[in-house]
Amino acid sequence: MMKQKIYAMVKKSGKGVPMSLNAVLAEEFNDNNPMPDMNYEWTISHGTEKVRFPEHLFLVCKEKILSFDFYADFDGYIVSDDFLRIFLKYMLIDDYQMIPLETLSWKGTQITDKKYHYLVPNKKETWIDYNHSKYDVDEGKTKEQVISRDGAFVRKFEEIILKESEVDKEVFVLKGSLLTRFLFCSEIFKNEIEKEHLVGVDFIPIEELPAYYNKKYFL
Repeated sequence: MMKQKIYAMVKKSGKGVPMSLNAVLAEEFNDNNPMPDMNYEWTISHGTEKVRFPEHLFLVCKEKILSFDFYADFDGYIVSDDFLRIFLKYMLIDDYQMIPLETLSWKGTQITDKKYHYLVPNKKETWIDYNHSKYDVDEGKTKEQVISRDGAFVRKFEEIILKESEVDKEVFVLKGSLLTRFLFCSEIFKNEIEKEHLVGVDFIPIEELPAYYNKKYFL
């Protein structure tokens, strides 16, 4: 599959696509405490293993309107039904958990006509070639520790090289410091998303991701 280009999905700001989503995931909506601390058992795993989620959750926001189809947050992704319909064609069912969301403002009012799901990755692929990629290592750590821990202790990437022969999915999450916030995809998946004109989704070629990330978070 590496004959195709690989992209990282990122947020494309606009109306209804907040720069930073002021929201919580809650197990119920309470008028007296609409945005509670997320002290739930399922928040502990951060997508590292399957956990027992409620049958549905509430996405409670201090936003006037939401229109995005994809948003990385809560150690996972908030995706619309339109995004999910395409995603389900390519994902492996055991790689993710999908929890339906009821989306409300903190005042309990409707702020979108879209139906959302909380998409939680259970599996992160070890497809980064840390022997040949270029990166800075956390102080006190070594490149050998980065390699043995599948990308832990990377402070900053300069170049990301994938193990081309191992990449065999159209959409996936990569294991390693700094990268788990991104959903990666092939050109096939990118073209399907763009054909549907989904809101708030942009694509960065993986070779350009270090420069994009460093400009966004290190300047």
